[in-house]
Amino acid sequence: MFWRKAKSSFKKPFAVAELAGKLGVERRYAVRIRYPQMDSPILPAVYYGTQKLQMFDISEGGCCLLDQSEVLGPSIGQDVHLVMHWPGGRNSVHARIVSRVDDKRHIQFLNLPQARATQLQTAIAFGTKAQSMRSTLETVDRGPALAAREVWSSVHGHSVVIEDHIHRLAQILIGDAQYTLYKRAWPVKNVSTPLTVEELGGLIVFLCNIPQASELLCALIAHVELMSPSDYEGAGE
Repeated sequence: MFWRKAKSSFKKPFAVAELAGKLGVERRYAVRIRYPQMDSPILPAVYYGTQKLQMFDISEGGCCLLDQSEVLGPSIGQDVHLVMHWPGGRNSVHARIVSRVDDKRHIQFLNLPQARATQLQTAIAFGTKAQSMRSTLETVDRGPALAAREVWSSVHGHSVVIEDHIHRLAQILIGDAQYTLYKRAWPVKNVSTPLTVEELGGLIVFLCNIPQASELLCALIAHVELMSPSDYEGAGE
């Protein structure tokens, strides 16, 4: 006499993504970065018809749009036609609303051209570098005077030093590139080279993606964003 081992009632193990879907959790396969408060020279602006939509975050695979007026409609699973305005050009994208939370619409890109996906990768890299940044020094009321008001750094060697200086605002190190921000002059890279508009855009994306930004860091970000020209919409198709 013998016992036959009962077969499992599951035909196959559930994949993590499948389990997440059953729980109603959004499945993300690409890193998202926060979109700056103002239009960016290295990231697209998104339109639905003639209506410009505010971007909350973006990745290679999709974005999160703020849609308080429900221009896109409330339905999850609805396909929408978006126009992405890049510096120097535009392209149409077929997209889908995959989830919604309050006024946020999480969008999946269905046919983003590879050239645009590559362009996004370059811009997103600035944001991902900032996501490991942490505050390591803050100004205190007592103790010796310091040239730095705040210091932010990461294990990857990136750093932001907000200075207490008559002319300089901050010195920023991203990889091997050293950026100097001034109170009343255009930023420079590696001692004396003026930043291009695109380099300034990358710097802004980096700063906007530092987690748990302090009041002083937020003020620095606002100052740098105001330096950047605001109209980057492409004129061509």
